[in-house]
Formats: sequence, structure tokens, C-alpha cells
Amino acid sequence: MTKITKLEELYGTYRCIYLDPPWLYEARPPGCRDLRDIYKGGEMSLKQIAALPIRQLGHPDRKCLVFMWCTWPKMRDQCHVRVFEVWQLRWVSDLVWDKQLMGTGRRFRKQTEVLLVGIPRDAPPNLLFQRNDARDILRVPSERGSGRHSSKPLVMYKLLESVAPGPRIELFARCHPPGWDVWGLEAPEETGCDETTTPEVGSSLRTRRSVSVAPRDRMALSAFRSLTSCSRLTWPDRPPWPGGIRNEWGA
Repeated sequence: MTKITKLEELYGTYRCIYLDPPWLYEARPPGCRDLRDIYKGGEMSLKQIAALPIRQLGHPDRKCLVFMWCTWPKMRDQCHVRVFEVWQLRWVSDLVWDKQLMGTGRRFRKQTEVLLVGIPRDAPPNLLFQRNDARDILRVPSERGSGRHSSKPLVMYKLLESVAPGPRIELFARCHPPGWDVWGLEAPEETGCDETTTPEVGSSLRTRRSVSVAPRDRMALSAFRSLTSCSRLTWPDRPPWPGGIRNEWGA
């Protein structure tokens, strides 16, 4: 499969759409530093995420499954409800990822994240998973120690392939699994996902180099986690998606 640069060229193609939106967080805990030199993917407002052509990318017969990651703060703000409303999706299922690692939080420290499943409102009533034994909790250690900001488990690709038919596309992709189309500034041209490397700190997403992170260096990893867990990411000079997207809000 291939890296996509213009989504409009693939409208009406996919039966599986997978995305981890770069949610914009207005409030940050005190003392957090700016990570613009570490992660240049940028953040997107709710209106900009809602402007993504999710419905248009889905197959015209409406047999399309959409899988979207959402954090608990965004769930409390009903952000998932708003974007699903614009995309004309119905929230039908969800999966909880247990990262097995304590994260941030002003009260309870977060250890989980939610993958929401949506289908078109006008989807056939018999639109179900390809298998009926997939459980709603995934216990996989977080890859945060690898230095990849907000990275998700690579095992998710196999899980989604087992429950959703193709063609498949990932938006805001950071690797290129075989059999998938990918889209985003960090999406590589070559097929493959490497768990042991990460973009070099401060490097360009288009000209990145890979460096290894020693898993036993606990002090270094702890320092990095304290940065990536709370720092506000700022918008780059150009939008964090190829070609840019505009909508009726002018976002």
C-alpha cells in the first residue's frame, strides 16, 4: 500500500479508518515546558479535527468502521461526541488500553486511554466485527519510554485487521504497516514499523534520523516522561497534515 498525500483522491475507498488525533490542550499543569523542539507534529483544535473528511473516506455502501483514540480529558469535554456528530457517526463500541504505566493527572493519575468505535449513522444494521471474541481491554505496556510522544501499541494493527475488513487507512500515522494506506507528516513512504527507534529530538519530521533509547536508563526516561506528559505543544508554521484542510468555520 502507499503513503497518501491528498485524501480527496481516496474518497469512498475505506472500510477501516484508524486515527489518533493530535488533540489541542489549552490548560497545562504549572511548570510544564515547551516541547516544540521534541515533537513537531503540532496540535489541532476541535474544529480542525472535525473538518477531517472521515465520512467521505468511508466506502459508499457505509460498511465502514472508524477507530479513534480519545483521552479522558477530551472525553469529559464531550469532544468525541462533537466530532462524531460532524462525521455523522454513531458510537457503537470502545476499547480501554491499560498502559501499565502511571501517567499524568491532577487527581487520579491516568493509566488508560480509550479507543472509540464509530459507524455511519446510515450503516447496515448487520455491520459487526469480523470476529466476536475480541475483548474490550488491551493490556500492553506503553512505549512512552521509547521517546515517541503519544505512541500507541503496534499490536493494534493486528487487532484491527482481525476485526475490520480492508481497505484500511491510518491518519496521522507514524509507521507504515503492510497492507495499510497511511497519511500524515510523520507517515513514512517505506512499509514497516520499528519499535526500537524514534525521531531524533529536534529533528525535522521530513528529514528525521533514528536513535535508540536505552530502556534501562530509568533516570533519563523518567525525565523525558515528565516533559512529554504535560508540556504544551505549539503549532508549527505549517499545518500538521499534508495539503491542509479547511471547513465552513474557516479553520
